[in-house]
Amino acid sequence: MSTDKISFEPKVLEGEINIPYKWTTGPAAGKFLTTLRDERKIIGLKCSSCGRVSVPPEEICGKCRKRNSEFVDISDEGELVSFTEVRVPVFWQPAEPPFVIGFIKLDGADTLLIHRILASASSLKKGLRVKARWKEEREGHILDIEGFEIIQEG
Repeated sequence: MSTDKISFEPKVLEGEINIPYKWTTGPAAGKFLTTLRDERKIIGLKCSSCGRVSVPPEEICGKCRKRNSEFVDISDEGELVSFTEVRVPVFWQPAEPPFVIGFIKLDGADTLLIHRILASASSLKKGLRVKARWKEEREGHILDIEGFEIIQEG
């Protein structure tokens, strides 16, 4: 029996893999995206047990773990809760850096929506009121909302 150790230099192969894929949205996200496209409106799901409203809609309540069943209309205005400036490009981003991503608490929702803020980071602060800017041509995608614009100081 040999006690020789095998030693080797790790090899690194560089390249890119492009994997096309499709997935189903499920009933809640599907209705959310269809409503964005067809009605230019934001909807959420309300928990029949604790009353929490989630946007985007969650089929199971994140608070009490009961099934959500009641779709409700949500305002396309809300409060900017937090934000960050994106400076590094990644292939799936909604815009070329630099741009701002924010956490928005829409009026009528209990959860936060993450979306692009159509302003420079230097002009933003927590508590600003923002409103959705809708694309004219919509496809049933979260980016049917181009982003959120400042409508008044918080």
